[in-house]
Amino acid sequence: MGCPGLTIAGAAFEVAGLALLAWQITRIQRAEFGTPRFLQRLRNFFRPPLPQTIHAEGIASVSGGGNVTARGRRTSSASVEERLSSLEQQHADLERKVDESRKGLEARIAEINETVASVDASLKSAQNEQARKRRQDLRSTVHVQSVGTGLFFLGAVLSAAGNLVQC
Repeated sequence: MGCPGLTIAGAAFEVAGLALLAWQITRIQRAEFGTPRFLQRLRNFFRPPLPQTIHAEGIASVSGGGNVTARGRRTSSASVEERLSSLEQQHADLERKVDESRKGLEARIAEINETVASVDASLKSAQNEQARKRRQDLRSTVHVQSVGTGLFFLGAVLSAAGNLVQC
Protein backbone atom coordinates (compact mmCIF):
# COMPACT_ATOMS: atom_id res chain seq x y z
CA MET A 1 0.00 0.00 0.00
CA GLY A 2 1.27 3.49 -0.72
CA CYS A 3 1.06 6.74 1.11
CA PRO A 4 -2.60 7.79 1.21
CA GLY A 5 -1.73 11.43 2.03
CA LEU A 6 0.20 11.85 -1.23
CA THR A 7 -2.50 10.06 -3.18
CA ILE A 8 -5.22 12.32 -1.76
CA ALA A 9 -3.11 15.44 -2.35
CA GLY A 10 -2.47 14.28 -5.93
CA ALA A 11 -6.18 13.69 -6.49
CA ALA A 12 -6.94 17.16 -5.11
CA PHE A 13 -4.44 18.74 -7.51
CA GLU A 14 -5.89 16.75 -10.43
CA VAL A 15 -9.42 17.86 -9.57
CA ALA A 16 -8.25 21.48 -9.15
CA GLY A 17 -6.49 21.37 -12.53
CA LEU A 18 -9.51 19.86 -14.28
CA ALA A 19 -11.87 22.34 -12.59
CA LEU A 20 -9.68 25.26 -13.70
CA LEU A 21 -9.62 23.99 -17.29
CA ALA A 22 -13.39 23.38 -17.30
CA TRP A 23 -14.03 26.88 -15.89
CA GLN A 24 -11.78 28.40 -18.57
CA ILE A 25 -13.50 26.50 -21.40
CA THR A 26 -16.91 27.59 -20.09
CA ARG A 27 -15.73 31.20 -19.89
CA ILE A 28 -14.46 31.11 -23.48
CA GLN A 29 -17.68 29.53 -24.75
CA ARG A 30 -19.79 32.18 -23.05
CA ALA A 31 -17.61 34.95 -24.46
CA GLU A 32 -17.88 33.52 -27.98
CA PHE A 33 -21.47 32.25 -28.02
CA GLY A 34 -23.18 34.00 -25.11
CA THR A 35 -25.08 32.49 -22.21
CA PRO A 36 -26.95 29.28 -23.09
CA ARG A 37 -30.64 29.88 -23.75
CA PHE A 38 -31.89 27.61 -20.98
CA LEU A 39 -29.76 29.46 -18.40
CA GLN A 40 -31.12 32.80 -19.68
CA ARG A 41 -34.69 31.53 -19.32
CA LEU A 42 -33.99 30.17 -15.83
CA ARG A 43 -32.41 33.44 -14.75
CA ASN A 44 -35.29 35.47 -16.22
CA PHE A 45 -37.82 33.23 -14.47
CA PHE A 46 -36.43 34.14 -11.04
CA ARG A 47 -35.79 37.83 -11.78
CA PRO A 48 -38.57 40.37 -11.45
CA PRO A 49 -39.35 42.05 -14.76
CA LEU A 50 -37.52 45.30 -15.36
CA PRO A 51 -39.57 48.45 -15.97
CA GLN A 52 -39.59 49.53 -19.59
CA THR A 53 -39.86 53.03 -20.95
CA ILE A 54 -40.84 53.51 -24.54
CA HIS A 55 -40.12 56.80 -26.24
CA ALA A 56 -41.13 57.47 -29.82
CA GLU A 57 -40.50 60.41 -32.09
CA GLY A 58 -41.38 61.07 -35.67
CA ILE A 59 -40.51 63.39 -38.47
CA ALA A 60 -42.36 63.77 -41.74
CA SER A 61 -41.15 65.47 -44.84
CA VAL A 62 -42.53 65.99 -48.30
CA SER A 63 -40.45 67.24 -51.14
CA GLY A 64 -40.73 67.35 -54.87
CA GLY A 65 -38.80 68.32 -57.91
CA GLY A 66 -38.89 68.17 -61.64
CA ASN A 67 -37.71 69.54 -64.92
CA VAL A 68 -39.61 71.64 -67.37
CA THR A 69 -38.67 71.60 -71.01
CA ALA A 70 -40.32 73.78 -73.62
CA ARG A 71 -39.90 73.25 -77.30
CA GLY A 72 -41.06 75.53 -80.02
CA ARG A 73 -40.77 75.92 -83.68
CA ARG A 74 -39.59 79.04 -85.35
CA THR A 75 -41.75 80.53 -87.95
CA SER A 76 -40.80 79.91 -91.48
CA SER A 77 -40.04 83.61 -91.95
CA ALA A 78 -36.61 83.10 -90.30
CA SER A 79 -33.75 82.73 -92.70
CA VAL A 80 -31.48 79.70 -92.80
CA GLU A 81 -28.66 81.68 -91.20
CA GLU A 82 -30.92 82.74 -88.31
CA ARG A 83 -32.09 79.18 -87.79
CA LEU A 84 -28.50 77.89 -87.91
CA SER A 85 -27.46 80.56 -85.42
CA SER A 86 -30.35 79.57 -83.13
CA LEU A 87 -29.38 75.89 -83.33
CA GLU A 88 -25.77 76.71 -82.55
CA GLN A 89 -26.88 78.76 -79.53
CA GLN A 90 -29.09 75.90 -78.30
CA HIS A 91 -26.22 73.45 -78.80
CA ALA A 92 -23.87 75.69 -76.81
CA ASP A 93 -26.45 75.99 -74.02
CA LEU A 94 -26.86 72.21 -73.91
CA GLU A 95 -23.09 71.68 -73.79
CA ARG A 96 -22.81 74.17 -70.93
CA LYS A 97 -25.59 72.40 -68.99
CA VAL A 98 -24.00 68.99 -69.59
CA ASP A 99 -20.62 70.33 -68.40
CA GLU A 100 -22.23 71.77 -65.26
CA SER A 101 -24.00 68.48 -64.57
CA ARG A 102 -20.78 66.52 -65.15
CA LYS A 103 -18.84 68.78 -62.77
CA GLY A 104 -21.57 68.39 -60.15
CA LEU A 105 -21.49 64.63 -60.54
CA GLU A 106 -17.69 64.56 -60.32
CA ALA A 107 -17.85 66.61 -57.10
CA ARG A 108 -20.49 64.26 -55.66
CA ILE A 109 -18.40 61.22 -56.62
CA ALA A 110 -15.37 62.79 -54.91
CA GLU A 111 -17.47 63.35 -51.75
CA ILE A 112 -18.68 59.77 -51.82
CA ASN A 113 -15.13 58.48 -52.31
CA GLU A 114 -13.96 60.52 -49.30
CA THR A 115 -16.83 59.17 -47.22
CA VAL A 116 -16.08 55.59 -48.27
CA ALA A 117 -12.40 56.07 -47.45
CA SER A 118 -13.30 57.48 -44.02
CA VAL A 119 -15.70 54.63 -43.27
CA ASP A 120 -13.15 52.10 -44.50
CA ALA A 121 -10.47 53.57 -42.24
CA SER A 122 -12.74 53.52 -39.20
CA LEU A 123 -13.81 49.95 -39.98
CA LYS A 124 -10.20 48.81 -40.28
CA SER A 125 -9.40 50.57 -37.01
CA ALA A 126 -12.30 48.84 -35.26
CA GLN A 127 -11.27 45.47 -36.70
CA ASN A 128 -7.68 45.97 -35.57
CA GLU A 129 -8.85 46.94 -32.08
CA GLN A 130 -11.11 43.88 -31.93
CA ALA A 131 -8.27 41.61 -33.09
CA ARG A 132 -5.93 43.14 -30.48
CA LYS A 133 -8.49 42.59 -27.72
CA ARG A 134 -9.05 39.00 -28.86
CA ARG A 135 -5.30 38.29 -28.81
CA GLN A 136 -5.09 39.73 -25.31
CA ASP A 137 -8.00 37.56 -24.15
CA LEU A 138 -6.39 34.50 -25.71
CA ARG A 139 -3.10 35.24 -23.93
CA SER A 140 -4.84 35.24 -20.55
CA THR A 141 -6.71 32.08 -21.55
CA VAL A 142 -3.50 30.28 -22.46
CA HIS A 143 -1.99 31.33 -19.12
CA VAL A 144 -4.93 29.95 -17.12
CA GLN A 145 -4.93 26.75 -19.17
CA SER A 146 -1.21 26.24 -18.59
CA VAL A 147 -1.72 26.66 -14.83
CA GLY A 148 -4.58 24.13 -14.91
CA THR A 149 -2.49 21.69 -16.92
CA GLY A 150 0.40 22.12 -14.49
CA LEU A 151 -1.87 21.43 -11.52
CA PHE A 152 -3.26 18.32 -13.20
CA PHE A 153 0.25 17.05 -14.04
CA LEU A 154 1.45 17.72 -10.49
CA GLY A 155 -1.57 15.86 -9.14
CA ALA A 156 -0.86 12.88 -11.40
CA VAL A 157 2.79 12.79 -10.25
CA LEU A 158 1.79 13.05 -6.57
CA SER A 159 -0.81 10.29 -6.97
CA ALA A 160 1.69 8.00 -8.65
CA ALA A 161 4.29 8.77 -5.99
CA GLY A 162 1.72 8.19 -3.29
CA ASN A 163 1.02 4.72 -4.66
CA LEU A 164 4.70 3.83 -4.98
CA VAL A 165 6.20 5.35 -1.80
CA GLN A 166 5.63 3.88 1.63
CA CYS A 167 4.80 6.37 4.42
